[in-house]
Amino acid sequence: MPDNQSTSTVAVVDVYSVNDTDDKVTLTLNMSDGDSSVTNINLLPGEPGIVGSLTRLLGTNKGLKGQTLTVTTLVIELSGNDDTSMTIVINGGKEKYSHKSEKSVIGQGDSVLYTADIAFI
Repeated sequence: MPDNQSTSTVAVVDVYSVNDTDDKVTLTLNMSDGDSSVTNINLLPGEPGIVGSLTRLLGTNKGLKGQTLTVTTLVIELSGNDDTSMTIVINGGKEKYSHKSEKSVIGQGDSVLYTADIAFI
């Protein structure tokens, strides 16, 4: 990475309530418009390095209870507005979950490492 570029980190730690059912739980990640991103999700080991925004089935409520979702996303600012973001949406449990993390950077080419650890209870 050139000397004039930097990386910062934003972390989220939270919980998500699931039911004792076979209802499906989905994860949606939306990244800031015009920026590039790559994501790893521990519950999807067969899909390393997912590029861009995504929606994926994580499993069932019963199957996820007691597990922890770990999302690691690197967003590279390419749009020229110096703002990056990642929005996490989880559906299918007791209630819809949504969390938006935002971070401004110094300039184009800078990156932000977004991490989220969400325990299914």
